[in-house]
Amino acid sequence: MAHALLWPAHPQLLPDELLSSWLVRIAAANGIKVQRLCWELFGNAKSPWNRDVDRSAPDWLIEAIALHTGCRKREVLASTLTT
Repeated sequence: MAHALLWPAHPQLLPDELLSSWLVRIAAANGIKVQRLCWELFGNAKSPWNRDVDRSAPDWLIEAIALHTGCRKREVLASTLTT
C-alpha cells in the first residue's frame, strides 16, 4: 500500500458501521463535507449518491475507500449490506 495515497485523516471502520456513515466520518475528519470528498475523488463523472451505497456500492467506490484509508477491500465491502 502506498502511504502517500492515504488521506491526512483516515479513520478506521467501526464495528457494525455502514459505508455511508463511515464516508461521513472520513469527510468530517478531513474537515470537509462528504459531497466535497466525493467530488474530489470522482469529479462530476461518477457520484456515489445516486444510489444506496450501503446496498449497492460500486467497485470503484470500494476500491477508492480502501486505497485512501489503508483498509482491505474486503473490510470496506463488509461495511455494506451486500455481504
